[in-house]
Amino acid sequence: MFFAHVLVCSHACMSAHIRKEPSDEHVVIASDIFKLVSDPTRLKILWALLHGEHSVGELAEDIKAKPAAVSQHLSKLRAAHMVLFVAMVFECFIRLRTSMSAA
Repeated sequence: MFFAHVLVCSHACMSAHIRKEPSDEHVVIASDIFKLVSDPTRLKILWALLHGEHSVGELAEDIKAKPAAVSQHLSKLRAAHMVLFVAMVFECFIRLRTSMSAA
């Protein structure tokens, strides 16, 4: 995930005592990510997906939310390329996106 990459890079720069200012573009991207994950429901969804792929119904049950609300939050996470939808025969499963090169 880009978010994890940002944290690792910032930690590496700090631990090496190198101070390199992020570009304006990177600041905007990081700000957008923080806004996106600041919602408690989306944070719960991401936490659940850290433990494996889920259907919308499973996520709704796990985080105690209505499936329609979960779907709306997943749409935002999908638009930000943070989750992937995997279509199965009768159901769609969602998983965390682990790299920016994944489709």
